[in-house]
Amino acid sequence: MNEYFKKILTDGKNIAKISDIFYPCYVIAYDRKHIYHEDLQSVGVMITSLDGEVLLCTPAEHFLDEAAALLKMYSNSEDKTSATTAFIDNLFRNNVKDTSKFNSFIKIFWLDLTGNHINSTSTLLNASGATNFIYKVEFPEGVNVDCDIFNAETYDDLPSKISARLAKIEELGGTISFDRIQSDCLTQNLRTIDGALPIILANALLLKYSKSISSWAQIIEELNAQNPLGYRIAENSPVYEVKIARFLQDAAMGMTPEKPWSGFYDADGGQIVVKKDGDIVCYHIHELNRFHQYLLNATRIEQPSTGEDEDNPGHIRLDPKTGKPKKPFLFGWLYQENGKYYLKINLQVRFKAISNKRKLRNSK
Repeated sequence: MNEYFKKILTDGKNIAKISDIFYPCYVIAYDRKHIYHEDLQSVGVMITSLDGEVLLCTPAEHFLDEAAALLKMYSNSEDKTSATTAFIDNLFRNNVKDTSKFNSFIKIFWLDLTGNHINSTSTLLNASGATNFIYKVEFPEGVNVDCDIFNAETYDDLPSKISARLAKIEELGGTISFDRIQSDCLTQNLRTIDGALPIILANALLLKYSKSISSWAQIIEELNAQNPLGYRIAENSPVYEVKIARFLQDAAMGMTPEKPWSGFYDADGGQIVVKKDGDIVCYHIHELNRFHQYLLNATRIEQPSTGEDEDNPGHIRLDPKTGKPKKPFLFGWLYQENGKYYLKINLQVRFKAISNKRKLRNSK
């Protein structure tokens, strides 16, 4: 696991350090004579991935000692990468697997912008059956569609089978409208953030596949043009951008599709990015404008595997060993239920490498 930390110490290109902004910490100093606030042996420093996986846990006392040693090495050496590597190695020598020994934690969310991810994945919102958006499909009177034939004819088309199927529905004179989210929990969580989010994200998913776009900038531009919720949009109005940014913020701060979301964050939440030169860039929850813009630039909608059987399009692909669905998401094809046509599209939000051309806007 410590190799993972070493790999991601590469420059985040357009991540800018703001020198005149400082962030509060719980433990501000420690030496052998004085303990500030509480016994540090009962406090753990926990580094987790955005999906909650514990990557490292160590006593705060050990972490602060190693951090002090790292700062001393930085002042005496130009080889900051080697110094940081030694720091990580020393932390992992005291990686605590049993976290129950700590009474409280200082939590660090580790964010990788470089594409070097554990198991090649780094998602802000993970794909699951809970993130399926269900759309009702209606064809003109007299148009009868055989789902098996429809799915087979559109399976191999580019740029994606979902894009091909949306285009085929339009070609047949059909219309597609958002019906519901498969998960009642995710529906309620989104409404807790903003009552309009289910409809906004449903339209964003359609735009991804009908327009073959995935960046939030492009999707928001199309949402402003189409204005599905009928807002009074003045020139450069940020209404859709603001609502999507709030969704990304809450997903980054712990909202998941499977657990009810209260809307309250862990104390002093934020994201910390460590750069190659040792600078630490912090996107804190108290600076929402920069944090929102960072998330809008750093994430995109991505299509996970549909779990469709390539030999029998429109049907579940089963694992030959277990007989169970190979991918449980079960979306992306036309199907009938109670005599009506439906199509499921899955929402997954993933981090991406940020281009030099994308600059974060400073908070105003």
